[in-house]
Amino acid sequence: MLQALPDLQQRFNVTVIPHVIEKLQRQMYPAPDMLSAYSATDAKRLARLYRLQFPQIVPGAAPVEREKASRALVARTGSAQFFEEALAIGTAYWSGADVADSVDPMRDKSGLRADEALLDKLGHYATAMLYYGGEWYWGLDRLDHLERRLLELGLARDVHESVYYDRTWRGLLDPIGNPADRRNLEYFFSARSPYSYLGFFQARRFAAAHGLELELKPVLPMVMRGMAVPLAKRVYILTDAKREAEKIGLAFGNIVDPIGPGIERAYAVAHWAGGGSALEAFFASLLPAIAADAIDVAGERGLRKVVARAGLDWQSARQALTGESWRDWVTGHRDDMTALGLWGVPCLKYGNTVAWGQDRFWVIREAIVKEDNRV
Repeated sequence: MLQALPDLQQRFNVTVIPHVIEKLQRQMYPAPDMLSAYSATDAKRLARLYRLQFPQIVPGAAPVEREKASRALVARTGSAQFFEEALAIGTAYWSGADVADSVDPMRDKSGLRADEALLDKLGHYATAMLYYGGEWYWGLDRLDHLERRLLELGLARDVHESVYYDRTWRGLLDPIGNPADRRNLEYFFSARSPYSYLGFFQARRFAAAHGLELELKPVLPMVMRGMAVPLAKRVYILTDAKREAEKIGLAFGNIVDPIGPGIERAYAVAHWAGGGSALEAFFASLLPAIAADAIDVAGERGLRKVVARAGLDWQSARQALTGESWRDWVTGHRDDMTALGLWGVPCLKYGNTVAWGQDRFWVIREAIVKEDNRV
């Protein structure tokens, strides 16, 4: 983001005001070690995609170096050359070099706490965030939404300006080589997750476009696995999922939360449905029922409607509700996902390539292209 934001300011009539965050709210990050490891991998991929700089080998940084870098950054937030100076600090930090401390550590520590309080007051919990006109934009992945908003407001400096940060989804379904003998696309997801809902239909389109077999692997929602999803996180996910749904042409927002009995009943029926087209049809009916159609699958009437829309037999499905074998089924999927170093959904796996997020199909596309080039 430090490398991308100066370009954004040059292209649009906006001024970016920096705020430096050192301490994140721990309850927002239920698997911090896995998150840290995966984030480095993801950052390398994004840097390659947008031709930005990021080290291929990320050295471990001691807490004292992180604190020094944070204080050095906040000390420069008022500088006209903030981005140049911040990028130099970031380059040193991410390459394992020493970072010069600020001249007044106590003052700048107080500045960090003030910026962290502002982030909390404005209702968010993460970094690499932009806040504009009441809306949040997370990292490079959501700059396309901001670009479109600024274009609509007439804030582009050039009349020919267009969206640039759309490479994560541009051309995803364009043909790739020969689809013969390709691997399965494994999709780990939760029926409660808004991003899983978006990713499921993306996965179907992507698999069909590239001749892949879609292998569905449902898991329990995070809160049913003992992981917290605090209110601020839930609010951001819902608002972000809404605009992402609009971008790909899916309805979203009329939600009935299936947590608890709704999930258990739905997964029992899913396990009964088996694999292949029947399982896919069931989730193609279930996920929009929860996320867009306000159907309560915890009750018989709602679940029966979902089963009927999938073209499956309700009387047979109903008998599966008393079974417990689905629990081992979804636990196995969770174990597979954890073994990949991931904890949240949705996740994608193609061969040895693993990615997290409904906006990471471009990573799988890159893997397919590489595989085709080796044949």
